[in-house]
Amino acid sequence: MSRFLQYLFDGLSAGAIYALIALGLVIVYRGTGHLNFAQGEMAMISAFTAWWLSVNWVPIWAAVLISMVFAFALGSLVEGLIIRPIGKRSQFAVGVAAIGLLLGLNALAPFAWKVTVPEAFGSLFPKKPDDFADIGGATWRYEHIGVLAAISSWPVCSSCSSRRRNSASPCAQSRATPIRRRSQASRPAGSS
Repeated sequence: MSRFLQYLFDGLSAGAIYALIALGLVIVYRGTGHLNFAQGEMAMISAFTAWWLSVNWVPIWAAVLISMVFAFALGSLVEGLIIRPIGKRSQFAVGVAAIGLLLGLNALAPFAWKVTVPEAFGSLFPKKPDDFADIGGATWRYEHIGVLAAISSWPVCSSCSSRRRNSASPCAQSRATPIRRRSQASRPAGSS
C-alpha cells in the first residue's frame, strides 16, 4: 500500500505540472485561435526574470509576482505586435512566426542572463530534507504539496469567477437564446 501511495503522490505532483502546461496551451488556442509554439520559451524568460530578481533585489515571493506581471506584459506584446498582425494574413505564417519566436527567445536567454551552468532557483515552499508528510508509509514533500495546491487552486478559482461573471450579466440568458425577428422588409407582401 505504501508503494501505491508513493506512486500516487509522485504522479499527482508531476501530473499537475503537465496539466497546467496543457491548460495554458488550450487557453491560448481558444483565446487566439492560434497555437503558440513559443509558450514554453516565454515561460522560461519569465522564470529567468523571477530568478534574476530573487538573486539580486527582492524576496522570492515578490519576484514571482513581478514575473507574473512581466509574463502578462510579454504575452500581450507578442500577441499585439506579432501574432495578431500576421494572423490576418495566414494561419501558417503564425505558426512560422511562433517557431521563429521560439528560436529567438531560446537563443536570447543564455545571452541575456549569462548562464552556462544551471543554477538552483529558490523554493516558495519548505524544501529541507526533513520537510515531508508521512502518509501511509509514503513520503510527500511539502514542496510538492504546495505546488499541487497552487496549481489546483488556479483553475478552480478562474472557473468560479467566470461562472460568477456570466451569471451576473443581465444579458446572460438573452445571449444564450437569441430571438429571431423578421423585419418588415423581409415579410411577404399582404401579411401583417
